[in-house]
Amino acid sequence: MELRRHSAFNPAVSVTLLVEPNVHKAGFIVDLNSGYTASSTSNRLAASTQSVFSCCACCASQSAHTTRSARYTCDLEEGEHAALSWKEMTQSLQLRKISVAETIPLRHSVLWPDKPASYVRLPEDDLGFHYGAFISSSSVTPIAVISIFVEPLPSSESPDAPGHAAARFRKFACEPSHQGQGVETALLRHVFHVAQSELGCSAMWCDARVSSSRWYERRGLVGFGDVFLKGGIEYIRMKIEF
Repeated sequence: MELRRHSAFNPAVSVTLLVEPNVHKAGFIVDLNSGYTASSTSNRLAASTQSVFSCCACCASQSAHTTRSARYTCDLEEGEHAALSWKEMTQSLQLRKISVAETIPLRHSVLWPDKPASYVRLPEDDLGFHYGAFISSSSVTPIAVISIFVEPLPSSESPDAPGHAAARFRKFACEPSHQGQGVETALLRHVFHVAQSELGCSAMWCDARVSSSRWYERRGLVGFGDVFLKGGIEYIRMKIEF
């Protein structure tokens, strides 16, 4: 993969490209003060100050946060040549707080389709904060959902010092037809911000399916503890510190 910096932008920028062999999935982080074009023989991604800022505005418009960087992932067909900006792919994406009831359909259909719908309802749901990603501001059905709870890191991972509260995210699900388009990453980063800025947390953690652990690692989380089984599926705990 080749990186080429646009000379019109500030060269002080950190850009990371992540490519999985045979999948043609690429991701990048672009500082708002700079612009890069990343290209290879099979795919090409373009980013600029304007396009990245426009994407982040989908969160800022909800008075949620202002960010200095953004990450985007996409899947490209083999041999396809594309010049895609974040703005073109996610300019209409809306991230907002939702009710518990709005999370249930995706929790059920994506995470535990073989279980009754009651299986995905958590006893703690009424104490949590629930968020959804929507295709546009007029959409009423979320394409991705996530729930967060103020909950300390388990066992020895829990800090002793006061002021080091942690939050846990659970029941993170995205409609299959919208997976791999940056929706999950945008929603996850949104709740990172909520946990840090609104809930005063310095860390966030989850019970991640082992099959998804690499995806979380690429977004800054690290595993801790042993692998365990839940509902016949292997899980590992993962965390990120702010």
